[in-house]
Amino acid sequence: MFEKWRIKYEEKHDLERRFFRIAGIETKEQRKEEIKKIMNSEYGLKIEKWLKENFKQN
Repeated sequence: MFEKWRIKYEEKHDLERRFFRIAGIETKEQRKEEIKKIMNSEYGLKIEKWLKENFKQN
């Protein structure tokens, strides 16, 4: 049942689908590359902007 819901959800939400995919990546290097792709997307850039605005770096 969960799998059917997840497949439908992933089809409608491409960015979220990428996060689901990361969980299944076995090697650290492959995960790192996939995260880079996400963070360079419009969604990732919005996340980065929000973090910079709301959290000060030490």
